Amino acid sequence: MRLSRALATLMVALTATLHCLAIERVRSYTIKDGLADSSPRFITQDSEGILWICTWDGISRFDGGSFESVDNRMSTFFGTTRSVFEAGNGVYWICNHSGINRINLLTGECESFKLGYDKVQQSIEAFIMAVSEGGTVFCTLLDWGICHYNAERNEMVPFNIKDVNTGRIADILCVGEDRLMVREDSGVTSLVRYESGPEGIRVVSSEFVLGKEPISGIFKTDNGIGLVTGGLLHLWDETSETVIKTLRIPTGVFSAGASKGDLASISYRDSKAYEVSLKDGS
Repeated sequence: MRLSRALATLMVALTATLHCLAIERVRSYTIKDGLADSSPRFITQDSEGILWICTWDGISRFDGGSFESVDNRMSTFFGTTRSVFEAGNGVYWICNHSGINRINLLTGECESFKLGYDKVQQSIEAFIMAVSEGGTVFCTLLDWGICHYNAERNEMVPFNIKDVNTGRIADILCVGEDRLMVREDSGVTSLVRYESGPEGIRVVSSEFVLGKEPISGIFKTDNGIGLVTGGLLHLWDETSETVIKTLRIPTGVFSAGASKGDLASISYRDSKAYEVSLKDGS
């Protein structure tokens, strides 16, 4: 089932007013409609067309007609949920207030991964997840850093990067199979190269993107990776690892970006959003 219209309607109703779109009818969804909570934090669509809505108080799935909450038996996953990633075969990774979690909707199995030193496991709030083309799962943890999933050991292990303040990460983005773009709270962004080994993956090198110029947002487009700095959108080419085009965009406090074809949608924290042509910036 294709839910592109449902996705657009839900995003408008629950997040921002998209001034650049001609919306004929907008419906708001609340707890009364079956939504877990009326304060969504993250929305994504899986391969079956189902919308996953992460809220302050659990996860709801939306098929275009009705909402369904994640099974109550998976009580670990209720609470503040940050993001969801589909791994295939009914398996989903979830970041929430208790850490990193994996559920299987086909079997009903659920598993939590926690990190800690000296074999003392701790619940640490997980924020952002990214998955490489090779299937490596990365996740950021509040005031802790970055970890990655080691399939052989079936555990999350630290991913330490020299000269990067991994305790204060704002965003991560996988570039191909062996690179990770890491944006710190300060805006300083690094490109990290890594390789796989018997103990997992290790960092090979890291370098700053755009020098140390603060970057307020990073997101993937069909024309390269978008780097937002003030009123500019830089298109960064993954092959040459250079900026191939710079476009002027409206200024504001960046919130999120997405792209389809030659159009990029950029939203700001004041609830304004714009569509920008990646060809000429119009």
